[in-house]
This record gives sequence, C-alpha cells and structure tokens, in this order.
Amino acid sequence: MSPRSAKGLGLGVLLLGFAFLYLPILLLMFYSFNSSRLAMVWAGFSTRAYSDLFADRALMDAMWTSLVVAFWTACTATVLGTLAAMVMTRFKRFRGKPLFGALADRVGRKPMLLLFGIGGAIVSVPVFSALESVRTPAAAFAIVLVPLLLLAAYTSISALVKAELFPAHIRALGVALPYALANTVFGGTAEYVALWFKQSGWERGFYWYVTAMIAGSLIVYLRMRDTRDTSRIVED
Repeated sequence: MSPRSAKGLGLGVLLLGFAFLYLPILLLMFYSFNSSRLAMVWAGFSTRAYSDLFADRALMDAMWTSLVVAFWTACTATVLGTLAAMVMTRFKRFRGKPLFGALADRVGRKPMLLLFGIGGAIVSVPVFSALESVRTPAAAFAIVLVPLLLLAAYTSISALVKAELFPAHIRALGVALPYALANTVFGGTAEYVALWFKQSGWERGFYWYVTAMIAGSLIVYLRMRDTRDTSRIVED
C-alpha cells in the first residue's frame, strides 16, 4: 500500500470512528425536537418536550441535584488529581500510587476485580433505592461515593488487565473488539431497558438488571487467572 493510500485509509477510519461516536448523539439531539410521542417517528418540529421539562418541578429539582453532585465530584477529582500529580512530579522517587492500583500490585488483579463484582452486586439496588428519596446534594454525593469507590477497584486496573490478557501482536484487537461489543450490547441498550422497566410499571427492575450485569462479570472474575502472575506483557 502506498503512503498516500495508507493516509487516505487512516483518514477514512478516523472519520468513521467520529461518526460512530457522535452521530447517535446528534440524532438524539435532532429527535428531541420531534412532536411525536414515538422516539424514532418524525412528526414535525416541536419544543414541547423542553417546555414540559422546564415546567416539571420534580424533574428540574432532580436535574439541579445531578448538576450539583457532578460539579462537586468533578472539583474533588480535579483537586485530588492535581495534588497527586504535583507530588509525583516533585518527588521523583515517590512510590505512592492510586490506592486501588497499589493494592492490585500488592495483592493481585483478581482480588480487586472480585471486590468490584461482589461489592457492586451487593450495593447496586440499595444505592439506587436510596437515591429515590434523597433530598440534599450532600446526601446524594455521599450515597454515590459508595459505588464510585467500588467502581474504582475495576477502572483503576481494567486497561492493564485487558492488556495483560493478550500478546502484543493481537493486543489492540483483543482489547478493542470485546470492549466495543460489550459497550454496544449492554451500554447502548441500557436506556431502552430502563424505559421498558418504567413503562412496565416496575422501575426498580432496572436496579436488578444492573445487579445481574455486575454478577455476570463476577462469574468471569471467579474463573479467570490473576493476570499479575500470568501477564502476556512480559513476552514483549
């Protein structure tokens, strides 16, 4: 393949990637101005959905609480991340790492994944249920912090674990393909599943759906080997 063709192919793949990421968002924005009650049936331009939103006091209160929680979470993460970066930059031999990453190096990857799987399956329903009746941003932040800490046990090492599963010559494919499929099948359908439970009159069913998904990942963690001890990265 000539350099010009390779450049064109790379540009085409890049554009397809952007389209895959942003076209669904643009479609959602477009159909939010749809006058039809059916999501994907265009019946004319309307701002009724936004009028109903701003007129609904309960929804506005919920949105405001979400914004406040998101703001303080982002501020906390920024401050802690900046302080950690300053420490590791100033002290070249500083051995401190993020808590869960350091624990994974000491006790192994599998125990951290099990912590997320077991903890997430246990707290999902109670946390979602508690958020139904929360009244203050501080209380909501405290409740959300519990699953976030458990999720950190997974997110802090997930990229490393996936990389350790595959040798270098197939690592990009081995990591990217299952990740993309799982996010499409489960992440892409989460909204529809949640709305289906709501329309069925059992909104809390989605809480149990999330719990079931985490429990499914727990089965994988129980059966897998600890990649700290069987890493394929050492073959590089």
